[in-house]
Amino acid sequence: MYRSLGTCLLVVPAALFWEATAVRAAAITAIAPTCAPVGAEITITGSGFDAGALGITVGGVTATLGSISSGTASFSVPAGVALGPTTVTAVNPSSTGSIAFRVCDLLMPASWGGQWQMTVSYTDAATNNPVETDQIATYIRAGEPFGLAGAANIGSCSGSVTDAHLAVQCTGQGAIATCAVASSVQISADLAGDSISGSGVNTATLSGACGPFTTSVQNIQIAGTRISQDQNLNGPPLTLLASFVPFASSLGGGAAVDVSSQMAVSSAGFLFSRATRLYAGTLTARNAGSQTIAGPIQIVLTNLTPGVTVANATGMANGNPFLTIPASIGLPPGQSAIVNVQFNNPSNALIKFTALAYTGSF
Repeated sequence: MYRSLGTCLLVVPAALFWEATAVRAAAITAIAPTCAPVGAEITITGSGFDAGALGITVGGVTATLGSISSGTASFSVPAGVALGPTTVTAVNPSSTGSIAFRVCDLLMPASWGGQWQMTVSYTDAATNNPVETDQIATYIRAGEPFGLAGAANIGSCSGSVTDAHLAVQCTGQGAIATCAVASSVQISADLAGDSISGSGVNTATLSGACGPFTTSVQNIQIAGTRISQDQNLNGPPLTLLASFVPFASSLGGGAAVDVSSQMAVSSAGFLFSRATRLYAGTLTARNAGSQTIAGPIQIVLTNLTPGVTVANATGMANGNPFLTIPASIGLPPGQSAIVNVQFNNPSNALIKFTALAYTGSF
């Protein structure tokens, strides 16, 4: 006879169990901000950010980590990474994820802040002949990018800025009609009290159909005097390269510089067309100075007759319409360039305006 012994239950302590949890693949779906200088804190969003098993690099340079959760991680942009477009990469034991990022421009220390009167002189590197002298009143703001921040897609600056010394190289690329332009500016400057002194080299390399314009190299001399501590904090963003090297910065997309004192602008035509219902004419800009004016050249129409608008304006600058002279790389002394203009004038009023000339881009 067999007797059932019942059911035998084996109890195993929970501590003897182990669970293998796979490390999720690293993936980055967002980054904020998308552009920042060395030392700035950045936050990435995604998955696979496991504390103790995560590494982050910026352009191949290891970053210092901040807070980490399963969906977000923060880090500081490391020193030594090149300025300009790069890649942020997150690495865990099983995979990597990456996202595009831009290391922004060099930021100016507080010691440079204030309102400045700058004198920038150029000489031809081959002949040592004078090319141009610019007198500029400008502002330097603490924490402001030095170079091509306003043209981040076509140029960048690298180097170093301390409380008393600046050593920077900025590059930019662009195209004007069928002419390709690449610019490179090297600047070294020292700050002593309320004075700036410096020097540099500006190289503009042209290729394609550029008409009479050729590759050029100019030596630069910079002198500045601080007028006041006012940094014009509520004013528009500045591109400081345009203050230190305005002639060069126009090639790399720098801020526009008023050159009306060197240009004579005249108008002709303004005849009414029944077909277009517009008044059409031309504006002629002549370089009345002794030095070449770098392009692109913009003609801004201020004090325009009320009710009259420019139908073919390139854009607006401080509420005024402007026209870009086509394919203008520069205008040598004594030469002229013409741009067509069309006006909407519903009341058939007398068309009046004041024309100002700028070099560079708004």
